[in-house]
Amino acid sequence: MKKKIKFIINPLSGGKNKNSIPGLIYDLMDQEKYDIDLHITTSEENTLAIAIAAKNEKIDAIVAVGGDGTLNNIARFLTGTEIALGIIPMGSGNGFARELHIPMNSSKALELINEFNIKTVDTGSVNNKIFMNVCGIGFDAHVTGLFAGSKTRGLKTYAQLTLKEMRTYKPQTYQLTIDGKKNIQKAFMLVVCNGTQYGNNAYIAPEASFDDGMFNITIVEDFKWFELVSLIPQLFLKKIHEAKNVKTFFGKSIKIMRNEPAFVNIDGESVWMNNELLIDLKPLSLKVIVPTSNFTDKNFNK
Repeated sequence: MKKKIKFIINPLSGGKNKNSIPGLIYDLMDQEKYDIDLHITTSEENTLAIAIAAKNEKIDAIVAVGGDGTLNNIARFLTGTEIALGIIPMGSGNGFARELHIPMNSSKALELINEFNIKTVDTGSVNNKIFMNVCGIGFDAHVTGLFAGSKTRGLKTYAQLTLKEMRTYKPQTYQLTIDGKKNIQKAFMLVVCNGTQYGNNAYIAPEASFDDGMFNITIVEDFKWFELVSLIPQLFLKKIHEAKNVKTFFGKSIKIMRNEPAFVNIDGESVWMNNELLIDLKPLSLKVIVPTSNFTDKNFNK
Protein backbone atom coordinates (compact mmCIF):
# COMPACT_ATOMS: atom_id res chain seq x y z
CA MET A 1 0.00 0.00 0.00
CA LYS A 2 1.26 3.46 -0.88
CA LYS A 3 2.18 5.88 1.89
CA LYS A 4 0.37 9.22 1.82
CA ILE A 5 2.49 12.36 2.07
CA LYS A 6 1.14 15.89 2.24
CA PHE A 7 3.53 18.71 1.23
CA ILE A 8 2.90 22.21 2.61
CA ILE A 9 4.83 24.99 0.86
CA ASN A 10 5.17 28.46 2.36
CA PRO A 11 6.40 30.66 -0.54
CA LEU A 12 7.08 33.63 1.78
CA SER A 13 9.38 32.03 4.35
CA GLY A 14 13.06 32.96 4.28
CA GLY A 15 12.68 35.20 1.24
CA LYS A 16 13.66 32.29 -1.03
CA ASN A 17 12.07 31.56 -4.40
CA LYS A 18 10.15 28.28 -4.25
CA ASN A 19 8.57 28.30 -7.72
CA SER A 20 10.54 25.22 -8.75
CA ILE A 21 9.59 23.15 -5.71
CA PRO A 22 6.25 21.68 -6.93
CA GLY A 23 7.93 20.42 -10.10
CA LEU A 24 10.82 18.95 -8.12
CA ILE A 25 8.41 17.14 -5.82
CA TYR A 26 6.59 15.43 -8.69
CA ASP A 27 9.84 14.71 -10.57
CA LEU A 28 11.84 13.27 -7.66
CA MET A 29 9.33 11.58 -5.38
CA ASP A 30 8.75 7.88 -6.07
CA GLN A 31 5.06 7.92 -6.97
CA GLU A 32 4.91 4.14 -7.04
CA LYS A 33 5.56 4.23 -3.29
CA TYR A 34 3.84 7.50 -2.32
CA ASP A 35 0.58 9.34 -2.93
CA ILE A 36 1.47 13.03 -3.13
CA ASP A 37 -0.83 15.85 -2.00
CA LEU A 38 0.56 19.36 -2.43
CA HIS A 39 -0.63 22.59 -0.78
CA ILE A 40 0.69 26.14 -1.19
CA THR A 41 -0.15 28.49 1.66
CA THR A 42 0.85 32.03 2.61
CA SER A 43 -0.94 32.26 5.93
CA GLU A 44 -0.37 30.68 9.33
CA GLU A 45 -4.10 30.06 9.65
CA ASN A 46 -4.24 28.05 6.42
CA THR A 47 -1.13 26.08 7.38
CA LEU A 48 -2.72 25.20 10.70
CA ALA A 49 -6.00 24.21 9.05
CA ILE A 50 -4.20 21.84 6.66
CA ALA A 51 -2.20 20.29 9.51
CA ILE A 52 -5.31 19.85 11.67
CA ALA A 53 -7.24 18.24 8.80
CA ALA A 54 -4.35 15.82 8.19
CA LYS A 55 -4.75 14.44 11.71
CA ASN A 56 -8.20 13.20 10.72
CA GLU A 57 -6.95 11.63 7.48
CA LYS A 58 -4.81 8.52 7.06
CA ILE A 59 -1.67 10.53 6.34
CA ASP A 60 1.79 9.04 6.92
CA ALA A 61 3.76 12.29 6.79
CA ILE A 62 3.51 16.04 6.32
CA VAL A 63 6.50 17.68 4.66
CA ALA A 64 7.10 21.33 5.52
CA VAL A 65 8.73 23.43 2.80
CA GLY A 66 9.91 26.60 4.51
CA GLY A 67 11.73 27.82 7.59
CA ASP A 68 11.63 27.04 11.30
CA GLY A 69 8.40 29.00 11.75
CA THR A 70 6.61 26.91 9.13
CA LEU A 71 7.99 23.73 10.72
CA ASN A 72 6.78 24.81 14.14
CA ASN A 73 3.26 25.58 12.91
CA ILE A 74 3.00 22.07 11.49
CA ALA A 75 4.90 20.16 14.18
CA ARG A 76 2.69 21.43 17.00
CA PHE A 77 -0.16 19.36 15.57
CA LEU A 78 1.99 16.30 14.82
CA THR A 79 3.38 16.04 18.34
CA GLY A 80 2.05 12.93 20.02
CA THR A 81 0.73 11.43 16.75
CA GLU A 82 1.99 8.74 14.38
CA ILE A 83 2.28 11.27 11.52
CA ALA A 84 5.91 12.00 10.66
CA LEU A 85 7.36 15.45 9.92
CA GLY A 86 9.42 15.79 6.75
CA ILE A 87 11.52 18.87 6.02
CA ILE A 88 12.67 20.71 2.91
CA PRO A 89 14.57 23.59 4.57
CA MET A 90 14.10 26.97 2.89
CA GLY A 91 14.13 29.46 5.75
CA SER A 92 16.61 32.01 7.05
CA GLY A 93 18.32 29.91 9.72
CA ASN A 94 17.00 26.34 9.36
CA GLY A 95 18.20 25.44 12.84
CA PHE A 96 16.07 22.31 13.29
CA ALA A 97 16.97 20.91 9.86
CA ARG A 98 20.69 21.57 10.33
CA GLU A 99 20.51 19.80 13.69
CA LEU A 100 19.13 16.71 12.00
CA HIS A 101 21.71 16.85 9.17
CA ILE A 102 18.96 17.34 6.62
CA PRO A 103 20.44 18.65 3.34
CA MET A 104 19.96 22.33 2.56
CA ASN A 105 19.70 21.36 -1.11
CA SER A 106 16.04 20.76 -1.99
CA SER A 107 16.68 17.88 -4.39
CA LYS A 108 18.78 16.04 -1.81
CA ALA A 109 16.18 16.72 0.87
CA LEU A 110 13.55 15.11 -1.38
CA GLU A 111 15.79 12.07 -1.85
CA LEU A 112 15.77 11.82 1.93
CA ILE A 113 11.95 11.95 2.02
CA ASN A 114 11.92 9.04 -0.45
CA GLU A 115 13.99 6.95 1.99
CA PHE A 116 11.40 7.60 4.74
CA ASN A 117 13.70 6.79 7.66
CA ILE A 118 12.02 7.92 10.89
CA LYS A 119 13.43 8.88 14.28
CA THR A 120 11.45 10.07 17.30
CA VAL A 121 12.66 13.20 19.09
CA ASP A 122 11.86 15.21 22.20
CA THR A 123 9.95 18.48 21.98
CA GLY A 124 9.16 21.17 24.52
CA SER A 125 6.29 23.49 25.36
CA VAL A 126 6.27 27.01 26.74
CA ASN A 127 2.90 28.09 28.13
CA ASN A 128 1.45 25.18 26.12
CA LYS A 129 3.02 26.34 22.83
CA ILE A 130 5.22 23.67 21.24
CA PHE A 131 8.86 24.25 20.33
CA MET A 132 11.29 21.81 18.74
CA ASN A 133 14.65 23.51 18.98
CA VAL A 134 15.07 26.55 21.24
CA CYS A 135 13.02 28.78 23.52
CA GLY A 136 14.88 32.04 24.16
CA ILE A 137 14.15 34.77 26.70
CA GLY A 138 15.88 38.12 26.91
CA PHE A 139 18.20 39.52 24.27
CA ASP A 140 17.74 36.86 21.59
CA ALA A 141 13.95 37.19 21.85
CA HIS A 142 14.30 40.98 21.62
CA VAL A 143 16.35 40.71 18.41
CA THR A 144 14.02 38.06 16.96
CA GLY A 145 11.13 40.47 17.42
CA LEU A 146 12.99 43.20 15.53
CA PHE A 147 14.08 40.74 12.84
CA ALA A 148 10.45 39.72 12.25
CA GLY A 149 9.64 43.32 11.37
CA SER A 150 12.67 43.82 9.13
CA LYS A 151 12.26 44.31 5.38
CA THR A 152 15.27 42.09 4.68
CA ARG A 153 16.04 38.55 5.87
CA GLY A 154 19.10 36.35 6.20
CA LEU A 155 22.14 36.04 8.45
CA LYS A 156 23.58 39.45 7.50
CA THR A 157 20.46 41.33 8.64
CA TYR A 158 20.26 39.31 11.86
CA ALA A 159 23.93 39.97 12.63
CA GLN A 160 23.53 43.71 12.00
CA LEU A 161 20.54 43.91 14.35
CA THR A 162 22.38 41.90 16.98
CA LEU A 163 25.44 44.16 17.00
CA LYS A 164 23.31 47.32 17.03
CA GLU A 165 21.05 46.22 19.91
CA MET A 166 23.90 44.85 22.04
CA ARG A 167 25.06 48.40 22.69
CA THR A 168 21.91 49.37 24.58
CA TYR A 169 20.18 46.20 25.80
CA LYS A 170 20.26 45.77 29.60
CA PRO A 171 20.36 42.42 31.45
CA GLN A 172 17.15 41.39 33.22
CA THR A 173 16.56 39.61 36.54
CA TYR A 174 14.75 36.27 36.36
CA GLN A 175 13.33 34.04 39.07
CA LEU A 176 14.20 30.60 37.77
CA THR A 177 12.85 27.27 39.05
CA ILE A 178 14.32 24.11 37.50
CA ASP A 179 12.77 20.80 38.58
CA GLY A 180 11.69 22.42 41.85
CA LYS A 181 15.02 24.13 42.63
CA LYS A 182 14.76 27.92 42.80
CA ASN A 183 17.38 30.57 42.10
CA ILE A 184 17.60 34.14 40.85
CA GLN A 185 19.62 34.93 37.75
CA LYS A 186 20.56 38.27 36.26
CA ALA A 187 21.02 37.46 32.61
CA PHE A 188 21.58 39.05 29.23
CA MET A 189 19.65 36.11 27.84
CA LEU A 190 18.34 32.74 28.95
CA VAL A 191 17.81 29.98 26.40
CA VAL A 192 16.05 26.66 27.03
CA CYS A 193 17.52 24.29 24.46
CA ASN A 194 16.21 21.02 23.08
CA GLY A 195 18.65 21.21 20.16
CA THR A 196 22.13 22.66 19.98
CA GLN A 197 21.79 25.66 17.66
CA TYR A 198 19.72 28.67 16.65
CA GLY A 199 20.38 28.13 12.94
CA ASN A 200 23.18 29.02 10.52
CA ASN A 201 25.39 26.81 12.73
CA ALA A 202 25.33 29.21 15.70
CA TYR A 203 25.55 26.74 18.61
CA ILE A 204 23.98 28.07 21.81
CA ALA A 205 24.01 24.65 23.56
CA PRO A 206 26.66 22.46 21.91
CA GLU A 207 26.09 19.53 24.27
CA ALA A 208 22.29 19.34 23.90
CA SER A 209 20.59 16.33 22.35
CA PHE A 210 17.14 15.83 20.83
CA ASP A 211 16.59 12.45 22.45
CA ASP A 212 18.17 12.58 25.92
CA GLY A 213 15.01 13.53 27.83
CA MET A 214 16.56 16.74 29.14
CA PHE A 215 16.74 20.46 28.38
CA ASN A 216 20.06 22.30 28.37
CA ILE A 217 19.51 25.79 29.81
CA THR A 218 22.12 28.29 28.63
CA ILE A 219 22.38 31.50 30.65
CA VAL A 220 24.50 34.32 29.27
CA GLU A 221 25.33 36.79 32.03
CA ASP A 222 26.27 40.43 31.59
CA PHE A 223 29.51 41.09 29.73
CA LYS A 224 31.72 43.95 28.63
CA TRP A 225 31.50 45.21 25.08
CA PHE A 226 35.07 44.12 24.27
CA GLU A 227 34.26 40.53 25.34
CA LEU A 228 32.13 40.15 22.20
CA VAL A 229 35.38 39.63 20.29
CA SER A 230 35.61 36.16 21.82
CA LEU A 231 31.95 35.47 22.69
CA ILE A 232 30.48 35.57 19.18
CA PRO A 233 33.10 33.28 17.58
CA GLN A 234 32.50 30.77 20.37
CA LEU A 235 28.91 30.40 19.14
CA PHE A 236 30.16 29.09 15.80
CA LEU A 237 33.02 27.04 17.26
CA LYS A 238 30.69 25.07 19.58
CA LYS A 239 32.44 26.55 22.63
CA ILE A 240 29.92 29.05 24.01
CA HIS A 241 29.40 26.85 27.09
CA GLU A 242 33.09 27.30 27.96
CA ALA A 243 32.87 31.12 28.16
CA LYS A 244 33.39 32.59 31.63
CA ASN A 245 30.08 34.49 31.62
CA VAL A 246 27.99 31.54 30.44
CA LYS A 247 26.30 29.02 32.75
CA THR A 248 24.59 25.77 31.82
CA PHE A 249 21.82 24.07 33.79
CA PHE A 250 19.83 20.92 33.02
CA GLY A 251 16.19 20.08 33.67
CA LYS A 252 12.81 18.89 32.44
CA SER A 253 10.37 21.31 34.07
CA ILE A 254 11.17 25.02 34.22
CA LYS A 255 9.35 28.05 35.57
CA ILE A 256 10.62 31.53 34.72
CA MET A 257 9.28 34.72 36.30
CA ARG A 258 10.33 37.99 34.68
CA ASN A 259 9.47 41.58 35.50
CA GLU A 260 6.99 42.12 32.68
CA PRO A 261 5.51 40.51 29.55
CA ALA A 262 7.87 40.44 26.56
CA PHE A 263 8.77 38.52 23.43
CA VAL A 264 9.89 34.89 23.57
CA ASN A 265 11.98 33.39 20.77
CA ILE A 266 10.27 30.13 19.82
CA ASP A 267 12.21 28.32 17.10
CA GLY A 268 13.18 31.62 15.50
CA GLU A 269 9.72 33.20 15.72
CA SER A 270 8.90 36.03 18.14
CA VAL A 271 5.85 35.40 20.34
CA TRP A 272 4.57 37.88 22.94
CA MET A 273 4.00 36.14 26.28
CA ASN A 274 3.18 36.91 29.91
CA ASN A 275 5.83 37.46 32.57
CA GLU A 276 5.35 33.89 33.87
CA LEU A 277 6.68 31.13 31.60
CA LEU A 278 6.08 27.43 32.22
CA ILE A 279 8.34 25.20 30.12
CA ASP A 280 8.02 21.42 30.01
CA LEU A 281 9.79 18.62 28.16
CA LYS A 282 7.73 16.23 26.02
CA PRO A 283 10.00 13.18 25.65
CA LEU A 284 10.08 11.31 22.33
CA SER A 285 6.94 13.04 21.12
CA LEU A 286 7.62 13.89 17.45
CA LYS A 287 8.44 11.58 14.55
CA VAL A 288 10.81 13.11 11.97
CA ILE A 289 12.15 11.87 8.62
CA VAL A 290 15.96 11.94 8.93
CA PRO A 291 19.04 10.67 7.06
CA THR A 292 19.59 6.93 7.42
CA SER A 293 23.37 7.02 7.71
CA ASN A 294 24.00 9.93 10.08
CA PHE A 295 22.48 8.77 13.35
CA THR A 296 22.59 6.00 15.89
CA ASP A 297 19.56 5.31 18.07
CA LYS A 298 20.94 7.38 20.96
CA ASN A 299 22.11 11.01 20.95
CA PHE A 300 21.84 11.10 17.17
CA ASN A 301 22.41 14.83 16.81
CA LYS A 302 25.81 14.78 18.50
